[in-house]
Amino acid sequence: MKLGLMSLYVKGKKTYYAAEPPDRLQELVRKNQVEIEVQARRLKEILPELQGLFDSAEERPKVRFYEGKEGIRAIHGDIFRKGNKEVLTFYSFDFYDKFFKLEERSDTEKLRQRKHITGRALYTREAGPFSEPPPKSIRDRFVPSQKFPFSASIDIYDNKIAAHAFRGRVVGVIVENEDVASTMRS
Repeated sequence: MKLGLMSLYVKGKKTYYAAEPPDRLQELVRKNQVEIEVQARRLKEILPELQGLFDSAEERPKVRFYEGKEGIRAIHGDIFRKGNKEVLTFYSFDFYDKFFKLEERSDTEKLRQRKHITGRALYTREAGPFSEPPPKSIRDRFVPSQKFPFSASIDIYDNKIAAHAFRGRVVGVIVENEDVASTMRS
């Protein structure tokens, strides 16, 4: 009824609905075409200004969001996509240990070695520092969880940082921006 394609009339105590002639559909399409043409003209007028604003803006960071265990796997996939690089990490081993099974952690380590990825890490662990030394390609340093209560992990690699939280709703994000990555790396 709002579009004018139907009408109603009352006869006695009953209400009747009747369809309008089909040529009303053509009229409705023409009206919509006119409206679209007006919008297209407006867009054409402001497009150069919008393009100028877009082009003059500085480089924008690319941000991607992830959820759940599959999302965290996707983040790890991005980290390990290319080899021969260094990954800097802040993490809580306890959260990581609860989230990933030993087999999954072992597969990740094998992939890291196969891709020749080195790492430096700051980690917390309720049980204290590891007694056995890490692999030669990893330099890690224990920090007490009382002083540094990590509840999320942060990986810095290439021109990206990846942050993921394992407590509660599992979420992660990758921010791709050279300035952000180099600042975090520092």
